[in-house]
Amino acid sequence: MYKKLMVVATMAVGFVIGGNEVSANEAKHEVRPGDTLGEIAKDNETSVLSIMELNQYIQDKDLIFPEQIVVLPGNDVVQAHSNVISNDTVVYSDVEAFVVASNSSYEIALLERLVEAESKGEPYSGKVAVAKVILNRVANGSFPNSIQAVINEPGQFDPVSNGSISGSATNETIQAVSEALLEGGNENGATFFYNPAIAGSQSWFNTLETVGVIGNHTFKR
Repeated sequence: MYKKLMVVATMAVGFVIGGNEVSANEAKHEVRPGDTLGEIAKDNETSVLSIMELNQYIQDKDLIFPEQIVVLPGNDVVQAHSNVISNDTVVYSDVEAFVVASNSSYEIALLERLVEAESKGEPYSGKVAVAKVILNRVANGSFPNSIQAVINEPGQFDPVSNGSISGSATNETIQAVSEALLEGGNENGATFFYNPAIAGSQSWFNTLETVGVIGNHTFKR
């Protein structure tokens, strides 16, 4: 069953939640190498639980990443699962995915780096399709419910395990991800992709329905 959610790309200083304007100038902490939630909580006189309740994309208190943005309690924020509506915020209501507004820039950058690592040498349309696979997974109850969690799910994406996800995304890839976010999940519902020329055992993939081939990638569901 698909979860009816939305992707929100934060672009301004104000949001409207239930008719009440909320400031986007809340205190935030950019995670540095070696940071822990415990240390961040102590430095800001709050608790790990309060931070996790506020930043619902953090599903494991021991799993935070450098450059990740953590919103701190005690400030006006956009809560996870809130409906965000504003002329200053791009809202894609038809997208079958959800990105917490206060952290969307981090998750979108993470998606851009993954698409870059997975799709070097692939056509533009293939990059868009790879990004949509991630969004399809976020919206599908069989997978984690955030971009970050989908990308970091163990054993799913080689760039995560081999470190190549740390590279920078090209302008073309950034544009491809923006298009994928605007259009939402794939119409064909692909939740897997692979390169048959370099993939190992493909017996499991052969049990899935092929919904498209773009460049070197075969897309399955």
